[in-house]
Amino acid sequence: AFNSILVFLPNKSKQSDLGERLSKLAVTIKGFKQSFEYIQDYVNIYGLKISQEEVSRIVNYNVEQECNSFLRTVIHDWMSVYQSKSIPIPRYQPVDSSINFVGRLARELLRMTSYENTAYVEKMSAWYDNSRERNEILTSRICNQLQEGVGTFGLTGLDRFFSFMIVKELQTFQ
Repeated sequence: AFNSILVFLPNKSKQSDLGERLSKLAVTIKGFKQSFEYIQDYVNIYGLKISQEEVSRIVNYNVEQECNSFLRTVIHDWMSVYQSKSIPIPRYQPVDSSINFVGRLARELLRMTSYENTAYVEKMSAWYDNSRERNEILTSRICNQLQEGVGTFGLTGLDRFFSFMIVKELQTFQ
């Protein structure tokens, strides 16, 4: 679900369709959760717990693979603690410089909040573009959609990926 919805192609327009994609992802994830809830009642297993563990595993695996570009020693599929032989996590072809949805989402957020094209207005808690129209680019509404779409595990993964990016920039600067 993450990979199919969070594919960002180069966007020529100023306004991104991130909010729309995150809304679709949130609806899909909500549907999966409801399905697991219904199944757990009939089969007498902890469906929501299993789904949370699997989402955590998928997100952590994708963060790990995306962070490989910052590491000296690459973690291959067979070395990953998140990859399983019985239930493997598929790898898809990269769309851009990112390997998977974590990198694409992070780079889209960075592109949307670039200091060259936008300005953050603290009183409004939002980023606005630098054009004369001053269109809203990133607001708390999109942040809420991000929380609903990728969840806590996804936000934690983005935080970890951004940390790797910051360390790389600091090493380059030093």
